[in-house]
Amino acid sequence: MIYILHFNTPYKHATHYIGYTASVDSLETRIGHHLDGRGARLMNAVARAGITFELAAIFPGDRTLERKLHKQSAASPSRGIYSICPLCRYLAREKAELSKLAGLLSM
Repeated sequence: MIYILHFNTPYKHATHYIGYTASVDSLETRIGHHLDGRGARLMNAVARAGITFELAAIFPGDRTLERKLHKQSAASPSRGIYSICPLCRYLAREKAELSKLAGLLSM
């Protein structure tokens, strides 16, 4: 199973973490490791920096798909992680609506 963590504040260039866990049952443990700064180096740095995150998505997949998503994200963030993160898509829609509303109010 693949999961996406959406950082509430970017850590340097990183805004997300894409991870793999064997099952839904192990996901809670894995998230706990990330909160404690154990596991991936990026998540250790995020924890030390006090950055919070949201579990943005979970979907079926294996380590091969996880690696493919990592490569796709690195090559083109706009077609990579931002296109599959539900929180990013939601925030982009909200920003567009606010911009539209601001334009109407300034008339």
